Amino acid sequence: MSNWGEINSDWNNYNAGKDEDGNLSLSDKIYKKFIKKNYQVIKKVDEIGLPKKNEQLRLITISPFNSISIIDYISQKEVITNAIFVIFAINQSAAKKLIELKKNGRLVKAKFIISSIRNAGHKSKSVAVDMLKFHFKDLIYVNSHAKISLLQTENGNFYNIEGSGNLSFNGRLEQYIIDNDKKLFKFSNEWIKEIVKFKQKNEV
Repeated sequence: MSNWGEINSDWNNYNAGKDEDGNLSLSDKIYKKFIKKNYQVIKKVDEIGLPKKNEQLRLITISPFNSISIIDYISQKEVITNAIFVIFAINQSAAKKLIELKKNGRLVKAKFIISSIRNAGHKSKSVAVDMLKFHFKDLIYVNSHAKISLLQTENGNFYNIEGSGNLSFNGRLEQYIIDNDKKLFKFSNEWIKEIVKFKQKNEV
């Protein structure tokens, strides 16, 4: 068995090489900022309020919860003028809510980056994703496990919602981070654009 010194030496010399999983060949992205943080354990999203500009809220959910509740809560407070959803899994309830928000004018524009792990190619295995296709034109499939929602609102807020939970109900312990940060929104928007551009280039 190798001792720590040997392991550490091997790690320093590690070369990832070609990605055996076929993921996108893009550079890593880093955004670093120290901001005010609030921590709460919640059962319902209306217990938390929303972070003010340049604030961050961290949530732990311990009961059946769908992160669509956060998106819906924001839409009740202010119109979402532009949204980007990076989705690993979504259920029909969440899809119906997004469609409803669009029909009611609470969600003006939306782009979806959908995991091809669960939804192979453009032939979706998900009824929920098929529902979205009839109401939203901008859907792209990427080999991804990322889960993030970017919401720009008419009130000038820039919400970034990230976490372990999907847009589906489950009773597991999940954690979420909600930032109201224009620079972080721009950062996330840029790497998503890079992925879309890379994907479209390689589909030609």
